[in-house]
Amino acid sequence: MHHRRTSLAAAALVAAAASGLTAQDLPVRAWLLRGPIHADSGVAGLLRDYVGGETRLLPDSGDVIAGGAFLPANADSLGRVNLVALLRSGTDGAVAYAHAYLMAPTERTLQLVMDSDDDLVAFVNGQRIWVNPVARGVGVGRDTVTVRFAAGWNSVLLKVVNRTGGFDLLGRVAAIPGVGSLDGVRIEARRPAAVTAHNHPAATATVSPLRLDGPLTWNGAALEAAASATVTAWGRDTLRGVAVRFRQGQSAWAGDSVGALAPGVPTTVRMRCTFDEIRTAALGTSPLVATATWEARGADGRPAPVTREMPVAVDAGRLLELAGARLALGSWLSDSAAGRRLQTTLVVPRSLHLQRLDLLAPEFGPRATYLVGASPRPWREGAVELCGPCRAGDTLRLAIALEPGRPWWSFPAVRARDPGDAD
Repeated sequence: MHHRRTSLAAAALVAAAASGLTAQDLPVRAWLLRGPIHADSGVAGLLRDYVGGETRLLPDSGDVIAGGAFLPANADSLGRVNLVALLRSGTDGAVAYAHAYLMAPTERTLQLVMDSDDDLVAFVNGQRIWVNPVARGVGVGRDTVTVRFAAGWNSVLLKVVNRTGGFDLLGRVAAIPGVGSLDGVRIEARRPAAVTAHNHPAATATVSPLRLDGPLTWNGAALEAAASATVTAWGRDTLRGVAVRFRQGQSAWAGDSVGALAPGVPTTVRMRCTFDEIRTAALGTSPLVATATWEARGADGRPAPVTREMPVAVDAGRLLELAGARLALGSWLSDSAAGRRLQTTLVVPRSLHLQRLDLLAPEFGPRATYLVGASPRPWREGAVELCGPCRAGDTLRLAIALEPGRPWWSFPAVRARDPGDAD
């Protein structure tokens, strides 16, 4: 019965991951493009303003800026634009600006998904929200920013610097499940007649979906993960006295006082949580919620605290990926001055129930001695069986006597041979 419940939980997590993969996604298919313009190298070159007012740009087709016109450029179905094919020459050591207008019927918190070859800067409504100095080929969306779009027309500007060779950009807008949808959102290249100045949402703060950093770490009886989220201010002016707290049901995860936040500039809040906490958040059975507070001015001019509570999305697909990968072991004790004997004690968590678990110790070799409890275990092709099937609550006392004189460089990890059965 327990194995059936585990399989059902795993199936639910797979379904949640599939739902995330099919979430709404809107490629930017039409841009106005200005380039190529000769660019300086390095971060200073990336941050240089080549058009005499990046933060004020609201171009229309044919507008002449910095000696050249903004002209239409179409993207493929994924939102990619091949700038070498469009611009044809002068693309090494060059910068290009791509601009589009996004209409949101109401204020929306969405994700701007981007990629580039090479360096990338992004602006929304004249506020710089992303800087990534990087030499790379274009991907499918490695730079993702949570953005609060204003009701009405919004300006989206991507600035791409090419070092040499390929020169590409990618732009999409994605919904955040449970936070913001793409209903009624549309994107145009030409400047709408109603646009005369940058539009901004009301003063607020947003929290991004939870980012999970691998690997999962097995500490005692728990699988733990390092996680982070970004908190960002939006509006015309700096938010002051900003603090954010994360909770799940009655349990407080983490919190941080982040002080003053300039609009569009994300600040990262880091935390540690357990696999079970993240799993229930991803499934929606125990949602993760963030509460942001900041200072505003009341009608009488006195400081008045503002509080905003918002759901925090969790990527079930990423959680499944981590569950199927190697598990780090959080603590080892060395009981000799030379560090030639290592030991640790683990308790099988519910999420590893009925798994077949191996200790991965390729660098320790077959001449080391491996004990699980009082039982010696053989080393085969870099792995030592811990238990199979394992039972939730089982205690595993591991001890390794290392081969004298043999160098080693990292602690062993654990793998589940059939991670698809874990919940």
